[in-house]
Amino acid sequence: MPKAVPDELPSQPVLLDIDGPVAIVSNNRPEVHNAASDAFNRRLWEVFYELHLRDDIRCVIWRGNGKSFSSGRDLRELGGPRDGGMSHLQHIERGHRWTQMLFSCPAPIIVSLKGWVIGGMFERALKARRRKPMFVVDFAVPRDVEPEVATLEDVFLYTIDDLGNVVSEGRERRQSAVTEAEAIVEAQLRAFREWQGTRAAAPAIVELRRRADQYREAELAKARARLAKGEDPAAVLEGLARGLANKFLHHPSQALSRAAEGERETLARAIETLFPEAAEREPEES
Repeated sequence: MPKAVPDELPSQPVLLDIDGPVAIVSNNRPEVHNAASDAFNRRLWEVFYELHLRDDIRCVIWRGNGKSFSSGRDLRELGGPRDGGMSHLQHIERGHRWTQMLFSCPAPIIVSLKGWVIGGMFERALKARRRKPMFVVDFAVPRDVEPEVATLEDVFLYTIDDLGNVVSEGRERRQSAVTEAEAIVEAQLRAFREWQGTRAAAPAIVELRRRADQYREAELAKARARLAKGEDPAAVLEGLARGLANKFLHHPSQALSRAAEGERETLARAIETLFPEAAEREPEES
């Protein structure tokens, strides 16, 4: 009788899928949390050896099927016969060669870690990379990478806690910037309101200067006429000053005399503002 054909062919312990320039390597022993057996290691070597020979691969993604990336060595094979009858030393030497080949892959390797990640892979990776720094990001909750990895020299491990610290620091900086921005806005708002106030008073200032020019022209005309008649210049200047003072004070004096008691107090306070004492006045314009 012919042998029965199984419904499914046995799957490889490590799978390789090519998606354009991206190679996806999947540990495929989910039933044992992707524990590494001799067959697993041999297939892994074959996969990365193939990737070494290809020049169309720009990136390698290494992941694990199931709940874990790898739970380390398959304990069922410890102490048993080695693959191909090799001695323990030969097995270690082959593993070292495989590790060197793995970490000398010409394309960058992105490892998607989850669940169990055991087996001293970081120490082995550092040795294979000749202590080149490793940047590791673990945002899983709970963590996929053991916290002790951060104590290894040349390994820079960042977790979700570090991300939270960065967010907190950024929030504090933004809050400080908001406070500074509010102070700037408040200062500019005060300056604008002051400018707006001066613009509101502009028509009154223009009218005040126009009337002052009228008084000045009238008194200058009188002074010129007196000088033309040959009068003493000192007396003319005295008359000019006295005439200007009388014209400027005539209407304010009448307003104070006619004002009611409450209004008179307001006008009296205005005198202090409009006509300060000589010692308090600003230096005259040159």
